[in-house]
Amino acid sequence: YGKNRKPTIEMLKGIDIIIYDIQDIGVRFYTYISTLGMAMEVAAKKNIPLMVLDRPNPLGGLKVEGAILDTNYKSFVGYYPIPTRYGMTVGELSFMAKSKKWLDCKNLDLIIVKMDNWNRKMYFDDTKLRWIPPSPNIPDLETAIMYPGMCLFEATNVSEGRGTNNPFSLIGAPWIDEKFSEILNNSKISGTKIIFKSFKPISIKGKSENPKHLDAFCNGIILNITNRDSFQPIKTALKAIMFAKEIYPLDLIINEPSMKKLWGNVDIFDYLNGKISEKQIKKILNQGIEKFKEQRQPFLLYN
Repeated sequence: YGKNRKPTIEMLKGIDIIIYDIQDIGVRFYTYISTLGMAMEVAAKKNIPLMVLDRPNPLGGLKVEGAILDTNYKSFVGYYPIPTRYGMTVGELSFMAKSKKWLDCKNLDLIIVKMDNWNRKMYFDDTKLRWIPPSPNIPDLETAIMYPGMCLFEATNVSEGRGTNNPFSLIGAPWIDEKFSEILNNSKISGTKIIFKSFKPISIKGKSENPKHLDAFCNGIILNITNRDSFQPIKTALKAIMFAKEIYPLDLIINEPSMKKLWGNVDIFDYLNGKISEKQIKKILNQGIEKFKEQRQPFLLYN
């Protein structure tokens, strides 16, 4: 997060091994895994071994959601052709990325130190480990569960809750009204309680110093997860963006390049613009997920 996103040659002088020991949250656009990929590529060029100290995927290892990244939209927020919520540990992902040649690191000496006692059914609280926020705006596990979907609002002019105590569970804008929450509730989204909420994003030092709609009164919704197994954050966000587009066509602005990078391909615009139906985009997503699950199977290190 400084001027360099990967180790420079100067940094690696005299280095015998690079150790990656960072708590990820299991979402493609959460950039710690991009940093890992870049470090792997540099390590390979310099013939330095890279060791991954594996850690739990806080969202578990069973559920896979979202669109597969089209490599035409590869960026720092999307470094691998994987779904948004990919259901792997960083150790498993590094193993897969090297083996599938997604990275330029063919000759890398990759060492993965496995965890004890972790299985794919576990959310982070099942591990009994203490939650330490992996970044300032992921304060707890519930936020991490919402993040794969609600982060899509970063590519719009709707606040994603930065500058409040509820980032990624609170979304809104000055031009939204109660009709938005009513329509979302009528669509019967499973696993969450949707409540109309007014809020004002403020500057919070070290967390969100210049949030969207700074010091402006916003209306929107706050999500409370009632069943994390049935809650589908990406489906929820997709519905919310579509409803916002239908209700507030003159107010909602979507940053197309940013949304393509976050979503991973152009399908979201085909859906939002009516070129494909909700049924069709669901089919496309499911086909991609099933194919990915087959591809990842040889690289899973845990049951």
